[in-house]
Amino acid sequence: MIYKESNLVIEFIKEQIKEINTSNIAIAKRLDVRDIDRLYELKLAKNLEVLGDISCGECHNASDTALPISKITLNEAIAIVRFGNAKTLQGGMPTYKSFNNGKDPFIADSGLKRRLEVLYTDDFLKTVKQKSME
Repeated sequence: MIYKESNLVIEFIKEQIKEINTSNIAIAKRLDVRDIDRLYELKLAKNLEVLGDISCGECHNASDTALPISKITLNEAIAIVRFGNAKTLQGGMPTYKSFNNGKDPFIADSGLKRRLEVLYTDDFLKTVKQKSME
């Protein structure tokens, strides 16, 4: 139990560090508010494109709930989706099974992989990086 709670805290801290790093990059490059807003709009549009047709899109539909603009591995995504982390559990995100048992929310590993590949394309990440450097 303590191990699981420690892992949740560690994952929460990692997510906070990612968000802080994104903000620091924006500040360091002296982006004006419009540029930051465009990055959030781009992130949100991509989230809606990739997640809008499944239950994930019901929650990941606003700037504050959209998935971060940082590539994560399939294993990291599976861990978050299957078990949650401090941030997702605190935010009320349900955990998803990898199979349909008829009562719990589910998304297959292959479906998760496919959506991650569409969400975090090299082109998308390159565009975000370029906009944050402007």
